Amino acid sequence: MANMIVISVDAYLVTLQIVDYEVVEKKIAVGKTIETRRERVKQTRDVPSGHSEKNVKSAIDVANKIWAKADITFQLRNTFFPTSEAPGNLEEVSVSGFFRMLTTLKIKAMGGVSALFVKKFENIDVGGFAAEKLGACILPSLSDPWLGKTLAHELGHLLSLPDLVNPPNQAMYNYNLMYGALRANDDLTPDQIEKARKSERVKLVYQNP
Repeated sequence: MANMIVISVDAYLVTLQIVDYEVVEKKIAVGKTIETRRERVKQTRDVPSGHSEKNVKSAIDVANKIWAKADITFQLRNTFFPTSEAPGNLEEVSVSGFFRMLTTLKIKAMGGVSALFVKKFENIDVGGFAAEKLGACILPSLSDPWLGKTLAHELGHLLSLPDLVNPPNQAMYNYNLMYGALRANDDLTPDQIEKARKSERVKLVYQNP
């Protein structure tokens, strides 16, 4: 059995702030008369992530069952509940919006990985997005167990594993964790396990505990 690799996870359950403008009417005294004037009033509304610390922990548990075959385990280190201006003033976060949030919230994967959780992400499939070099990923609100399976997939990207595309006559690919769409299982090949264990992220984690 290989030595267990332990990677810390900092979870960010992000509430997005959307700015809306409403036209309201106000009665104003002008001399002896009352006039009605319209004004644009700025309002903000919050869009919670749709996640809780409990379901994030459950997602990590699911991911750990998948990654157990590689003797890699992820441990929740911190849970943060930041509020951020919605990139583009939209409820749905785009890839570029994800990078903007990392900068705005000053999120850095210090000795581990960072996982952002939001209500909606632009990926039309059940999935999120990972920035391998930054050690950070983003996930939308998903029902169990999809959140854990999706988290396991995105963590795979942070461990240098690319998406797999199902080639003709190779249906077995859609049983692999890194299959780039809805998959039938969560297998990892020996080559994938070796690559993940030797990934730059693992090296960074153990160089900077």
